[in-house]
Amino acid sequence: GWLGDGCVKACPGGLVVADPTSPSGQRTVQTCTGHGSCSASSHNCTCDATYFGEDCSTYCHEPVTCSDFVQRAVVCSAQGCQCAQSPELGYWSGKTCDACADGYWGDSCLAQCSCSGNAYRCEQHTGACHCFADDVKGYWREPDCEVCDKG
Repeated sequence: GWLGDGCVKACPGGLVVADPTSPSGQRTVQTCTGHGSCSASSHNCTCDATYFGEDCSTYCHEPVTCSDFVQRAVVCSAQGCQCAQSPELGYWSGKTCDACADGYWGDSCLAQCSCSGNAYRCEQHTGACHCFADDVKGYWREPDCEVCDKG
């Protein structure tokens, strides 16, 4: 567990555990909570697959941990199950990652909305703009919310 000049720097997630191979019950220190390896130069953990976080203590495996989520739209992170936000997996949101994130639409949530900036959202399946229509943000005309609505 101790690294660096003078052996005074520890990697995160140090655990003292009994060594099962030792007949005398000798104890050993596992860094990264036993789910990763520690870099001697940076003192940072590189986590094993399905473990996340600075000390590799967060377990997340999409098919098991995130089973309530839309599987193609969820990724694991240090915070647990998170909606995908990438050009490969799409831009997702919602409690179970079943809706497109603001500004995106389509079956894979990869198409960008073309609503200028005068819409509160675009329709997930068609991309149709839902323009602002109030005294604060203005009254805008569909299809792309770029011109004023008729009065």
